[in-house]
Amino acid sequence: MLDKLFGRRRPPSSGPHTCDLRSAKEQQMEIQGRRGLHRENEKLARRLYYLLQQEDEHRSLREDARAEIVQIGQQLCANGGDDLMKKVAYRVAGLGERLRSLELYWNSIYGWMYYGDI
Repeated sequence: MLDKLFGRRRPPSSGPHTCDLRSAKEQQMEIQGRRGLHRENEKLARRLYYLLQQEDEHRSLREDARAEIVQIGQQLCANGGDDLMKKVAYRVAGLGERLRSLELYWNSIYGWMYYGDI
């Protein structure tokens, strides 16, 4: 089956039994996220990281922190759409926060969807 999908070359993987099905563009965004972003976007990523660190043991945030996370997501969407949102999200993950937490708060901004813990 893998030969049909990938020919003779090995599929990209992050482990012995996984295959990354994201586009090369999105994989590159993740790599860039580990390195850091330009000034304003880096500042927003660090602010998001700080806000997400305020979650309690039930993964719950104060209403003002939730509102700020949503506002930042909307600002990123307006300034660069889905691509900018992804770049900043990967940067937040690069700083050490779970992407799933950010997805929860950005649900429905520019088509972002949160699927729960699947």
